[in-house]
Amino acid sequence: LTMEDQPRGKDAGWVTIAQQTVEDTQWVKLVGQYAYSGEMDLLNLYFESTNPDDSFYLDDVYIKTYKEEEPEELIQIDLPALKDIFADCFTIGAAVEPGQLLQPEGEFLKKHFNLIVAENVMKPDAIQPMEGAFTWRAADTIARHAVTQNMQLRFHTLVWHSQISDWFFLDAQGKDMTLETDPEKRQANKELLLKRLENHITRIINRYKDEVDYWEVVNEVIDPARPDGLRDSKWYQITGIDYIETAFRTARRVAGPEAKLYINEFGTQHPARRSALYKLIKGLMDKGIQIDGVGHQMHINIEAP
Repeated sequence: LTMEDQPRGKDAGWVTIAQQTVEDTQWVKLVGQYAYSGEMDLLNLYFESTNPDDSFYLDDVYIKTYKEEEPEELIQIDLPALKDIFADCFTIGAAVEPGQLLQPEGEFLKKHFNLIVAENVMKPDAIQPMEGAFTWRAADTIARHAVTQNMQLRFHTLVWHSQISDWFFLDAQGKDMTLETDPEKRQANKELLLKRLENHITRIINRYKDEVDYWEVVNEVIDPARPDGLRDSKWYQITGIDYIETAFRTARRVAGPEAKLYINEFGTQHPARRSALYKLIKGLMDKGIQIDGVGHQMHINIEAP
């Protein structure tokens, strides 16, 4: 489910609203939100498949709009701003979707926060759902908001095993690279995947390097249950550790020596995961790969840890 939109006097863009795998004889419900601001010359809603030969049937299509409430009625404006209280200590950040920036949450963000990160729209499947077809509109919305509201922007994420389109891992004949057994073809697949990764990172950084303050280069690559401590993702099965090295080297080359490059991992309150992450980072840095920081995505709440 995709929206083609064209702001007044500008080029058209495409925003992925919802995406799901559909099997034969199966009904699938797609639900998504789309928001825009300013005058539009064009709005086209597409239902389409990545396979041009697919046929499918649509039924019960509903399009609803919602009215934006006055933010003063929904948030307290006479409170001290968190970003000011902790200005000498750390930034206050939040993960956001583009539509929230036009709702009362947007006013709440402007008052209390000075850093934002995209919840989903900068992940690989959202930005490059098909090879060479980059959909920038939703990510542009968040980047533009960060600039206009004087907020720092953290990019999440250049590389992840989840929320990535299948085409990354298909060979030239459309076969899953992880199923290949021939050594020469496996090497060719590895080179193809690393080239795709390099192109993906290069296009994104060239577009946003003036707006992004911190780059999450790779995300959640640790599995402490495995002997080497690394997640057995398709990235790993096809390239070994080379995809991590390629990601950081490409990001550094394109973003420049002053860019802040991070590796992000969840559950680092657990010693085994933390030790595996430390071992990985030390190994990368011993090879001359500069890593500027670690994101500790610990999902902390009142009950745990």
